[in-house]
Amino acid sequence: MLYHKIQRVQRILNEASRATDKFCKLSGLTGIQGCHDCCLKNDIMASPLEFLPMAYALYKKGNADKIYDRMGKLKENRPCFFLSIKNKKGGCSQYENRGLICRLFGFSSNTDKKNHPRLITCKKIKETEAYRLLTPEIMEKTPRFQDFYIQLEAIDFSMAGEQLQINEAIHRAIEIVLNYESMQHHKFPAYNSGT
Repeated sequence: MLYHKIQRVQRILNEASRATDKFCKLSGLTGIQGCHDCCLKNDIMASPLEFLPMAYALYKKGNADKIYDRMGKLKENRPCFFLSIKNKKGGCSQYENRGLICRLFGFSSNTDKKNHPRLITCKKIKETEAYRLLTPEIMEKTPRFQDFYIQLEAIDFSMAGEQLQINEAIHRAIEIVLNYESMQHHKFPAYNSGT
């Protein structure tokens, strides 16, 4: 059932947020106030699976159809549809429902060739004092990017492996929710064999 899959993904998203928050408190790293440069990138790749909770939330609010149609008209490689910029301020209009990539970027790691953690972050954070003060002991406590994506794969290997440009991933997640809900509410006529 799709709803159970959405719940399982949401638990992973919540766990990722807790892990990055804990790492930020430990390391002193924080996001740059008012910065959303990472959201302006048009080459962010993500899976539809990590955006199922967002798609379901949009459906529950009655916005999924309209947003799905608007996203279908986007030009390719456009920055995230949900980035809202007003007077150089702004941010994600779906922040509470953002995907895994959005929760992990900046404050998680992958491993280098020597199997040491390497922070996946931006140039601005790398220029901060807190970044310069990171020790190997603190780096060992970074949430591991791969660990969370392995958890997603355990929910739905195929959908987790479908890496799309972020808008395409969100659009596909909305499509999956809309199709599922349509099938759940569609009443099929009783079969009549004519005998």
